[in-house]
Amino acid sequence: MSTLSPLAADWDTVPDGIEWPGTDTVVLLHRPLRPGTDISALSRFGEDRWYVDPAVFEEHARAKSLNFATIPRPLRQDAKYYIWQLINHPSPGTMRHSGGGDRPAIATILTVFSAFKEFLSWLHRHGVTAFAQVTPALLDEYLGDVDDEPISMVRKYRRVGEVRRMWSARGILPPRLRLPAAPPWGGEESRDLFGRIRADRDNRTPRIGELTMQHLLIWAIRFTEDFADDILAAHAEYEESRCVNSPVPHGRR
Repeated sequence: MSTLSPLAADWDTVPDGIEWPGTDTVVLLHRPLRPGTDISALSRFGEDRWYVDPAVFEEHARAKSLNFATIPRPLRQDAKYYIWQLINHPSPGTMRHSGGGDRPAIATILTVFSAFKEFLSWLHRHGVTAFAQVTPALLDEYLGDVDDEPISMVRKYRRVGEVRRMWSARGILPPRLRLPAAPPWGGEESRDLFGRIRADRDNRTPRIGELTMQHLLIWAIRFTEDFADDILAAHAEYEESRCVNSPVPHGRR
């Protein structure tokens, strides 16, 4: 694909009123923390692994972190900027059915982080080095590839859902980090998207060979016409012997 050049002067300009992190900025800067948290030990933006346990209030939750080292290097820094805004901005974007533009819970970010990374890995394989390079056509291609993946529908929904989440945050990101202005896939719901794709495509299941089908048919006929009487008689004999040998329930004579 062609690489876009940052021709506009505002390519890296942060929108007015948006707080932007530096290397030493605390990751959980604007999140409630558990009592007794050591502020000096909190993860910093410049680190590639962010420990977010202090903002998780479930008593039995295991240690949790976001590992950015697994994200392709060309997209890693911008991914950190975006996730930092999800964590700290009071209203990063409006997701449909999410109850408004409130920021997601830390537990939600942890849950969907893998789906977000899969999207970035896919972009990297397609030569994308900045989110602004993504086009509607490229998103259509991504949607098709997700549909072809042998994964659960829940994972498919998450993978397209994280694209929508990032698109919804366009207003708090510099142009370099913004997905296309139009809503991904025309704003259609995930259930409609995948239903439409399956309906529009030809059946891709490999055809069973003709010789195999012939042998299956031959054996189906033999079981019906040659073996059925013996099978049914053996089953009846088994049921009769089971009834005879069954112990009499207590209290019944």
